[in-house]
Amino acid sequence: MAHRFCESALSLWMATLLCSCTSATDATFEQAASASYEGILDDSFTLVAGRFEGEAYEEDAASRPVVQLLPEPSALYDLDGDGFNEAIVALVANFGGSGAYVYLAIVDAEGGIAKSAAVTSLGDRVQLTSITVQNGVIAADFTGHGPNDPMCCPSLEHHREWVYEPGSLVNTAESGTRFRGHVVLGHEVRTFTECDSERKGWLFDQTAGDLGNVYEALSTEQYQPLFFEVIGTWQPAPDSGFAADFDETISVTEVRRAEREGFGCREKLADVVFQARGNEPSWRLEVQDSKLVFTAMGSEPISFGAPEMEELTDEVSVVATGPESSVKVVLTETRCTDSMSGAVFAFTANMQLNDSNYAGCALEGLAR
Repeated sequence: MAHRFCESALSLWMATLLCSCTSATDATFEQAASASYEGILDDSFTLVAGRFEGEAYEEDAASRPVVQLLPEPSALYDLDGDGFNEAIVALVANFGGSGAYVYLAIVDAEGGIAKSAAVTSLGDRVQLTSITVQNGVIAADFTGHGPNDPMCCPSLEHHREWVYEPGSLVNTAESGTRFRGHVVLGHEVRTFTECDSERKGWLFDQTAGDLGNVYEALSTEQYQPLFFEVIGTWQPAPDSGFAADFDETISVTEVRRAEREGFGCREKLADVVFQARGNEPSWRLEVQDSKLVFTAMGSEPISFGAPEMEELTDEVSVVATGPESSVKVVLTETRCTDSMSGAVFAFTANMQLNDSNYAGCALEGLAR
């Protein structure tokens, strides 16, 4: 009997010890400096005092992988809701060449053993300025390279956000919403003001410089408000930097439309699915669910019945017939620039109206 009691007590003691050794604990920056990491090099590696040096790529060669934990910025937050903080840290990796690739990593700790739970790349030789966490959303501000920047001197501001899911960081800007408004870019100014509202915020350009290039091509004076339709997400403003002067910021991931005239906010597009337009002669085709109307300079409008629309991956085919006419337009989702105004659209348009062919650009209406 005593033997069985001792055996049971021993089993309970071992189970308690095992549980205490594998239970989660708060991760700290100090633990991140000696944690094991995956997703940066081909194999996992462990930092020693915040640094790892791998074997030389070739015998007697100096070139080798080196990973260094950046002393700042960093953050602590309970991302998985288990009651214990994870450490959000940054590392810079050199793979033997001139590049210095910066990574964001989530470090978890169990029983005092720290290891990476997720890693994502920020880019080569970016300058990381802040890491913050609010309501479980991780945000990083950093400066990257624009299309004309030398590698020494990045100038393009980035703001990215992620939510943590087991094993990965999901970029919240990968899916966004279409917004229409006016963009102003200039020295220490990057703002977006949404159409039909007072919503205005600092603009973070995540289009790899495309938004800035489009703005520069269309603007004729400094700080000129230009109409833009973009894909983006609104987010709370950070506590520091130029963006802190606003209540919100908008992270833009794609430019869908831009024009100098600024009529975009006043267009009546509530019932419009697509609108195609072209020059020489000036023409316009408006596609609605219930009808289709073609107008050309010097001619009376031609109306058609409800169109048949077929949407493929990057192409939309629209066919409609009228009492004496038929029309077919193919809208291809590729950047189109108006030949006269320089306005930018997300679709090219090729239309056949009876025996005549027309080419131009197209925009999405609010009914799509």
